[in-house]
Amino acid sequence: TNLGIISMINNKITHIPDDFLAPQAPAQLYLHNNPLTYIPDTLCNTSMVLFTCFNCNIQTVPECIGNATKMMHLLLQNNNLTRLPDSVCNLKSLKSLEISGNKIERLPECIGNLTKVTYLNAWGNNLTHLPDSICSMTALNTLRLRENNLKSVPSCIGSLKNLAILVFGNNPSLNTLPDSMNRLTNLVHLNISFCNFSFLPRGLQGLTNLQSLIVSDNSLYTLPDWIDEMKELQIISADENNLRTLPPTIGNLSRLTSLYVEDNQILTIPDEFTKAKHLN
Repeated sequence: TNLGIISMINNKITHIPDDFLAPQAPAQLYLHNNPLTYIPDTLCNTSMVLFTCFNCNIQTVPECIGNATKMMHLLLQNNNLTRLPDSVCNLKSLKSLEISGNKIERLPECIGNLTKVTYLNAWGNNLTHLPDSICSMTALNTLRLRENNLKSVPSCIGSLKNLAILVFGNNPSLNTLPDSMNRLTNLVHLNISFCNFSFLPRGLQGLTNLQSLIVSDNSLYTLPDWIDEMKELQIISADENNLRTLPPTIGNLSRLTSLYVEDNQILTIPDEFTKAKHLN
C-alpha cells in the first residue's frame, strides 16, 4: 500500500503480511495494542517515518531495522525486548526513541550515532550502565532512565548541554553523579528520587536554571548551603530522607513555591524561611 497514515490500534493483529508497505511510502504506521510477537523484515525496507508497536508482545527488533533510514519516531515501549540491535544506530533521522517497560540490559555502544534524538525514554528496563557514547547525543532534551539498575553515570554526561529533563529515579544503587553535571546549564528538571544518595553531589551546584529538584526517598542528612545558587528553583521534594536540619540559605530562593520534606527528622525551622515569600 502507498497509504501515508495507517492506524490499526487496539485490534487482534498477530501477523503483518509481506509487502504491506510500498518501499517509497513515507508512512506513519500505528500498530500498538495488538498481540504481535515480531516485527517482520519487510517493514525495514520502507520509507516509514513513524512506527509505533507498544503494548504488544514483541521480543526482538530485527537487525534490518537499520535500513529504515527515514525513521524519525520509534515507539516500542511495554514489550518483552531484551536488547536493541546495533543496527538501530543507523537511524540517523531518528528524533525520539521510546523503549520503556522492556527488559533491555544494555544500550548499543554505538547509540551516540543518533545525534538528532531529542527524546530518549528507557524507563523500567534492566540497564546496569550507560555507554560513554550516549554523551554524543547532544540534541537530547529529555532523558528518562527511571527504574533501572544503574550504578554510575558516564563522567561525560555534561556534554549533553541541551538536556532540560533528566530522570534517574528508582536506581537503588546509584549514589553519586559526576562533577560534569554542572555543565548542564539548560536543565530545568532533575529527578534522583529512590536512589541511594547520602548527600547531594557537588556537580549539581552549577545548575543555575534548575526549576524542579526531586530527591525524595534517599538517605540525605541535609541539603547543602549552596542550594541557593539554584536561583530558579520552584520545587524541592525531599520527602522520606534522614534530614535533621534545613539550610538557612533556602530562604534565599525567591522563586521557591513548593517544599516537600515530609517523613524526615527535622527538629527546627530556620528563621530565614520567612524570606521565601512564595512558599505554599
